[in-house]
Amino acid sequence: MQNGVQSMKLQGLGALFAFLLLGGTIALAQEFRGRVQGVVTDAAGAVAPGVTLTLRNTGTNVESTRSSNEQGRYVFDYVDPGTYVLTAELSGFKKWIQQNIPVQQRGDVTVDLKLEMGTVSESITVDAATTSLQLNTAGRDLTIETKMVQDLPSGTRNPFQLAALDPTIVNRGSTIETQPYHHRTADEMDLGGGTKYRNDALLDGTPLIAGDKLGYTPPMEAVTEYTVQQNSVDAEFGHSAGGIVLMTMKSGTNRPHGSAYYYGRNSGLNAITDRAVQRHSDTPYWNVGGTLGAPIIKNKLFVFGVFEKIGNAQASPGTYTLPSALERKGDFSQSLAKDGKLRVIYDPTTTALQGTTYVRSPFPGNVIPVNQQDAAARKLMANLWNATSAGDDPTLLNNFKYLNELDFHYYNYSARVDYNINDRWKVFGRVSRFKTDQDQVDFTNGQDPLKMRNVQGSKRNGWNAAGDSVFMLSPTMTLDVRGSFYAVEDKRDYPALSIAESDLKSVWSTSWWKDGKSDYLAGRPLIYFPQIVVDSNNYGRFGVQNFWYQQPNGSSAHARLTKYYNKHYLKAGTEVRWKRGNGARFYFGDFRFSTQETGKDYSKADAATGQAWASYLLGAINPSASNVRYNCRMPIPKCMDSTCKTITSSPRR
Repeated sequence: MQNGVQSMKLQGLGALFAFLLLGGTIALAQEFRGRVQGVVTDAAGAVAPGVTLTLRNTGTNVESTRSSNEQGRYVFDYVDPGTYVLTAELSGFKKWIQQNIPVQQRGDVTVDLKLEMGTVSESITVDAATTSLQLNTAGRDLTIETKMVQDLPSGTRNPFQLAALDPTIVNRGSTIETQPYHHRTADEMDLGGGTKYRNDALLDGTPLIAGDKLGYTPPMEAVTEYTVQQNSVDAEFGHSAGGIVLMTMKSGTNRPHGSAYYYGRNSGLNAITDRAVQRHSDTPYWNVGGTLGAPIIKNKLFVFGVFEKIGNAQASPGTYTLPSALERKGDFSQSLAKDGKLRVIYDPTTTALQGTTYVRSPFPGNVIPVNQQDAAARKLMANLWNATSAGDDPTLLNNFKYLNELDFHYYNYSARVDYNINDRWKVFGRVSRFKTDQDQVDFTNGQDPLKMRNVQGSKRNGWNAAGDSVFMLSPTMTLDVRGSFYAVEDKRDYPALSIAESDLKSVWSTSWWKDGKSDYLAGRPLIYFPQIVVDSNNYGRFGVQNFWYQQPNGSSAHARLTKYYNKHYLKAGTEVRWKRGNGARFYFGDFRFSTQETGKDYSKADAATGQAWASYLLGAINPSASNVRYNCRMPIPKCMDSTCKTITSSPRR
């Protein structure tokens, strides 16, 4: 009868594993905690079954108890990173106490014990720390422990940048956008090969990557350990074609503990980077925050929280070449070429073929008559901000110098609760959020009523919530169930520079952005002034060509069953990820003007004739470079105001 019961138990166990293996074809649930295992022997080297072993976390005093099996083996799995004490007791032997057992994230620590004859009231205490040598895995991991995470200097304050400590890892993304509010930073590295955008990032064992963006980046002070795994040979890592980055957040302990920090950069101490105006790079930076961990119920219920803020300015010098007061009225009689001679402008409506050559006639007096000026261009020209200098040469080049300053306002908070319900069951839950608003300083000092300046503002936000439950079904079998949600908001969202359709109608007399039933503005979360480029960026770029608007999110569910059977460690599980979201890049009008439209020869640029602002004032668009993309299938008008039909770049016979 006993053999029959044992057979039924084995059949039931086999059926359970078969079910989990079939259900786990998506991927095994990914485990981030460590384990402690070993063999207990007596002084003669014989295995010692039935030994009671207790593993205690020195920070929380939470204990787990196991017994050595017939081979003298024991295993503690799902061990949170930290420092532990292991005790072993067996009647007829001295009590063995092993102090200072460090367990790292995904660590697999082997501690073999040799008991000596004696009474349980006698004890042997080993204070020397054990060596965390992993003998049970072929994975290549780089783990950065708590002290290094906290003490290593970091200019970005982004824990994912710690991967660069491995000399084999290469950052293939931006070397500037590495702060924690830039969502793609963690997925732009080659972790053991060409793995950019093919990696996986896990926080507390739950995924963070939605598309190629990260749902949440924890503050450096809240990370207990950081691990990079380059060769994901373990079957449980099934959602990556590259490497794996794993992080674990801190938790509370029996002893209240916390930290406060400030990192700052004074831009006044920077070297002069723009000697044209004798100015420092205006790039102030500060990062302030704090953490707090405490017990709610000692030895049982703990809480940990973190909050930080960052103020960061990224500044770079910029220039515009703006029209003079006379040029804004159509008078180019004082407009010079680089050699100081008059730059003659030609009337494109006079283009004619003489023999095999196209010729044009110059405007009398180098002045564009009012009746030939484009109505929309005239309105826009009148609302441009004024120059601040005479320029760098006779052409008025760079007569408006400014500092292009992007200001990032970021905060991040996270709260985690750990509850050790009993010796067999423990759970944790965490809610995390960061929010970033980026704006720009108005370098025109309020002289831009039509909001034509080429600047950007954005929102870069992230959310993450995760929960985990570990339940010991038997001394040798454990079930772990986990779930998470994560979301990204990364978009060019700058209401201060947005406009309404009525603003466009105040400039253009007809609604060129509509074509029959197609409304070019429909479905756009925001409307910005269309892009205008004068002289291929040499004079200036105005308005917005396009803007991104991405809101991906995801959720995950995980289940993992482990079983220790004699010398074997068996695991099976499943992980399912749901990903969805909205993503778009909205394009707007792109109107470009060159010197050729008012030059002597329309087919090529001429340094002595034609002027880009004259082409602009005529509304003579460069048709080969201008476009209106998406929804508006209307051909580009040959002038800024679509009521004007006479201005053309094409020759007349």
